[in-house]
Amino acid sequence: AISRLRGAEMLGKYSLVMTVFIVGQSCAALGLPILVTREVAKAPRMAGHYFVNACVLTAGIVSLALLALIPGTWAMLGDHEMRVAMVFTLLSLLPSVPMAVGEAVLLAFGRAADYVSVGLAENVARAIVGALLVFSGHDVAAIAAALLAMRILASVVLMIVLRWRGVTFAADE
Repeated sequence: AISRLRGAEMLGKYSLVMTVFIVGQSCAALGLPILVTREVAKAPRMAGHYFVNACVLTAGIVSLALLALIPGTWAMLGDHEMRVAMVFTLLSLLPSVPMAVGEAVLLAFGRAADYVSVGLAENVARAIVGALLVFSGHDVAAIAAALLAMRILASVVLMIVLRWRGVTFAADE
């Protein structure tokens, strides 16, 4: 839809935004989900403890990185639309932290279907909203803003699922 309606330039911008998002969300949890899955599998009652502490640690580090990445990206990009799109995309790394750690907890509980369902719903919603934005003439910054909004919503839904599965969110238990 993007290449047909908006041309190759917007498709290139969208591809860059999605590449940053995918690589960024893979790095956002800093490898802690593997540790969280292992430890929660050994001590399921400590799931909330591991979830909160892993989220605080990684979100703090990601926040510090964003303090450098956002101004740096803003300075490097000359296109205002891409500046805004990249800021939204980089900010989407923050809600990616509880998504990754929450998935690790659910995996330890043997509840992969829960996080797969949330992820699938987020991807379908992102595709539908993105297509609607393209059809209505919006630019890549609007798509990136929708990406951020849906990532926040998906992380909230995943935390609700964790609570439903008995996780108590506490730093110390």
